Amino acid sequence: MARPTDPEPEGDDLDEEALSWAGDEEQGRARPRLAETDPGAVSALESAGDDEDAVDGIAGPAPDVAGNAAMVLFGILYLALTVGWIYSVQLPITQAPSSEVPWNVVWQFGKFTAMVAAPIWFGAVVALTRGRIGLRLGWFALGLGALLPWPVLLELAG
Repeated sequence: MARPTDPEPEGDDLDEEALSWAGDEEQGRARPRLAETDPGAVSALESAGDDEDAVDGIAGPAPDVAGNAAMVLFGILYLALTVGWIYSVQLPITQAPSSEVPWNVVWQFGKFTAMVAAPIWFGAVVALTRGRIGLRLGWFALGLGALLPWPVLLELAG
């Protein structure tokens, strides 16, 4: 840190002064080094706009329309699963069979986890399968089978 009695740094010394603290040399710490950049090198941002990735005059890779449509479809299905479980925990057939407090607490926790299982599954699949559409669709399909709100289906069937 510069003190008022220190001489004013000039030019590039301003940048170097900002990267060090007073007393660093006394404690054996070296100044951080800046990466040397090649003036002729092309940055990653500049190379993103190359013509080979352009689609209809828009720079960048082509959007994955099928993947996005599948995400929207599965998002709607998982929302329906969540609504189905919220409805099913309110049915009279899903009330706690005992009035004992510990059993009732476990029963209420089970109802809560049934309601939040579908959004958690959806979020986990989206987060853990980035860029792998086939794997993502497989996990979504498995989740649909595992998370069906059976009490609602049984109520509607009988």
